[in-house]
Amino acid sequence: MFLGFGKFAHQRRLAKGLRKRPLDRATVEELETVIDSQHKELPFGLLWKTMELSEKAKSDVREDDPLHPALARIFRSSIWEIQNRSRGPS
Repeated sequence: MFLGFGKFAHQRRLAKGLRKRPLDRATVEELETVIDSQHKELPFGLLWKTMELSEKAKSDVREDDPLHPALARIFRSSIWEIQNRSRGPS
């Protein structure tokens, strides 16, 4: 199913919000909540795109910016779930 019209369209829009400059604090916080609570249901491609965009956004934001820790948590949670899925069922 195409993600633009599917079950995860809202989450996809949140991930795409990481491309905008300046970053919207509400979008980053909502995406962090989604990644923490729905990481098992999110499609692999959406997790991968979120990981890439959060890494890029994190590198564009200064370390003393309040969004930097949130972006780091989004990146860590996404990469953790991607690695967990690639290991396969235990």
